[in-house]
Amino acid sequence: MRWAPGRKPPLMKQHLRWIALSLLTTTVWAQETNVARNPGFEDADLRVAWTNFGTALIGLTTNAFAGTYAAVASNRAATTAGIAQDMRGQLVSGVTYWASAWVRVGQSDTATSTVALTMKEDYAGSAAKYATIRSTTFISNGWQRLAGV
Repeated sequence: MRWAPGRKPPLMKQHLRWIALSLLTTTVWAQETNVARNPGFEDADLRVAWTNFGTALIGLTTNAFAGTYAAVASNRAATTAGIAQDMRGQLVSGVTYWASAWVRVGQSDTATSTVALTMKEDYAGSAAKYATIRSTTFISNGWQRLAGV
């Protein structure tokens, strides 16, 4: 529809333009597709997608939250030692991703163990950066979910 010079379009049309502009400037969310490889550890060969970080030794246990297996990290000499996955080639620049994990601490750990879901950003020519996505203090050895963006 055409409007006479100097006449504004109806208010509804102005709102639609503002909504369209707002959508273009908001965060882009990734589709609900799991981009992690072997996310539930059901492929019994952890080396397919997972590796240790730091001094941790990684393996599988049948004491899983869901499914058949769960990963287990032992020999953790530092709080940063654990299980890791290289996400290069899996993530798209400019897209926000939701990360989550079900975790538990072993019975030999203290009643107040802190566990964190962390992302390591490593760009050529600059020092590595670590971003904590979510952390929690466990008060028992039960399963807890860590999740965030």
